[in-house]
Amino acid sequence: MHKAVTIKDIARECGVSLSTVSLVINGNPRISEKTRQRVMEAVRKHDYKPNAQARGLVSRASYTLSVVVPELGRAFGDIYYGPLIGGIYECATERGYKLMLDMNNETFRRRKEYIDMLKTGRVDGMLFIATNNFDQFLAELVGTPYAALVVNNWLPGQPLSHVAADYAQSARVAGEHILGLGHRQIGVIGGTNVTTAELFNQTLLEVLEEAGIDPDSVPFRDGGFTEPGGFEAARSLTENRPDLTALIAGNDRMAIGALRYLEMKGRKVPKEISVIGVDDIATAAQARPALTTVRHDYYRIGYQAAEQALALFKDPSQTIRDLVPVELVTRVSTGPAPA
Repeated sequence: MHKAVTIKDIARECGVSLSTVSLVINGNPRISEKTRQRVMEAVRKHDYKPNAQARGLVSRASYTLSVVVPELGRAFGDIYYGPLIGGIYECATERGYKLMLDMNNETFRRRKEYIDMLKTGRVDGMLFIATNNFDQFLAELVGTPYAALVVNNWLPGQPLSHVAADYAQSARVAGEHILGLGHRQIGVIGGTNVTTAELFNQTLLEVLEEAGIDPDSVPFRDGGFTEPGGFEAARSLTENRPDLTALIAGNDRMAIGALRYLEMKGRKVPKEISVIGVDDIATAAQARPALTTVRHDYYRIGYQAAEQALALFKDPSQTIRDLVPVELVTRVSTGPAPA
């Protein structure tokens, strides 16, 4: 069995220092083209695979990213977290990085692990998933020289970097679709205490007002982002406003919950009432009837978030505010307003 080639072997063969080999591997422009070519020829000849320690000799990188979620169990089975973490993982592994999962619980916050892990260099960047307006501890990361980034949300009034779906565009797409079908008696099922959800609710009311609908006449129920919440919200809305011809939900879970309630009550969708969601989760196409929705590409959001976290690691002075475009996916659950 051949002994694995090490960075020392490459340095010895090329007559350069360990740090020079590391600089070449990390693409540092300080190295002359002649030296770079000599080192890379040796790397290819021996099929040398640099490990994190070798790559970090000069960059002092750990080649690890932390992904912080509210509950570790949900991170592996949740239809929302899965694509986000999948995109982060794909981007990270392409660049030789490993992922570490951390849980945003009371211990994590009390020990200030979000500061300690970045400060000590155990991780090069930290990505926060499923944050809400109560996560004010994140404000401590503002202005620090660390790569911290919020995924698919942002903190109100805090200049912390984020990558998210364009929720204002989502509200406009959903509202204009329903209005274009002739609906004027519209109920909204939304979420609260999350910046992106509140932006969606606010923008949706603005879209309806532009169409001549008084925002104060539009009934709203908090569906808590869940299917049972959507079920109960649809019950409350339709019992109090039996004249409603459309329901706009801030995510697909709430929309699917609304569809379940309407099916239980024998309401025909979309003949009597239309329902639209947001996200295009895997179960949206299998809903009864198939759910019209606004697609958020969570895999792309995760991938882009990891890219930008690594960009922050190289230049923490920048603030990133990336919004990923959305698109309408028309299925069966929406149709013309009843005559």
